Amino acid sequence: MSGYEDGILTAQGLAYAGQEAANSLDLLNHQDLDRLTDAIDQAESSMEQLGDSTRSTLESMQDELDQLQGKQESIERRRYESRNRDLRKQLQEAQQDGNSESVSNINQALSLNSQIYGERQRQIQQDKLEERQREFKKLPPPPPPKREWRSSEKVIRLEYPGGNVKVGINRSDEAKLLEALKNAGMRSI
Repeated sequence: MSGYEDGILTAQGLAYAGQEAANSLDLLNHQDLDRLTDAIDQAESSMEQLGDSTRSTLESMQDELDQLQGKQESIERRRYESRNRDLRKQLQEAQQDGNSESVSNINQALSLNSQIYGERQRQIQQDKLEERQREFKKLPPPPPPKREWRSSEKVIRLEYPGGNVKVGINRSDEAKLLEALKNAGMRSI
């Protein structure tokens, strides 16, 4: 016990040594065994608290980095997993205690946690879609297609019942086009 208090022995080492000692020594009296059991429980509790604390610190720092990088989905996933982990731990304790009301409440909380996570994921996707639409609207509209007439072309406007059309042709092909239209007008398709 003094090695643990002096910092020489780790909590995990103390817990292991204590369990080994409790299992192998039948000579301990009841009072000594209670002290040893209490020390083991304290060491295990200390390890669990340290694990929770370091996990919380790590998640907090990862959330901060993800926030700076715009990774909201990762933050929400970690938040969901953390709540889920805490609720499952509480559920296990409530089940061990036989507290049916707490079990029911925690089961509802687990369900709500999943619904909240799903809704946040939907909102994140909606926000991304809206952002893409805003970015798209900022783009200048494409210029309308323009037909630039070359100076060597002549534009002929052909009118027919129900409409008209402009045709650009080489100046040397003007007579050929008129001849083709005259020939086409003499036959039916």
